[in-house]
Amino acid sequence: MRAIFAVTGLGLLGLAACAPRPAVAPAAPAAPLPVAGQDWHFHLDGDSAMLAYGVEASDELRLRFDCQAGSGRTTLLQPAAQAATEIRLESGGVTGRWRATSEPSHLDDEFLLLAEAPVNAPVFTRFRALGWLTLDSGGERVGLAAQAVSVGEIERYFKRCE
Repeated sequence: MRAIFAVTGLGLLGLAACAPRPAVAPAAPAAPLPVAGQDWHFHLDGDSAMLAYGVEASDELRLRFDCQAGSGRTTLLQPAAQAATEIRLESGGVTGRWRATSEPSHLDDEFLLLAEAPVNAPVFTRFRALGWLTLDSGGERVGLAAQAVSVGEIERYFKRCE
């Protein structure tokens, strides 16, 4: 009896080893942490709205969105060390890529990347829900997370632009 059990047990182990393993879903990118002194800032000027990430009232800017109220579109502006043809964003595993134009910045020897996108793009929907984006800046992932007090500013911007 022991010999049969041993053979049967090995057979079952062999079958288990050959059985397909369940696919493991890739892990969602980790949320970036808010950075002291940097945040998302919302501003209105008539029918124009702006949402910018950086240090308020300074030239330190990572990303900016501009729109006209009710347009359904947003302009993206990203300072960059070199000219590029694309702006790439991610939020909670959802990505967005937009063809960009580059122009020299008048403030320093960097460039400004400009692109236009629909405000209902999936990456923006995710951004509105999570309060953070990551920006692919020359192959480096830069986290742009809202401070707890300003999460509502993101929603105000997108509501204004819809």
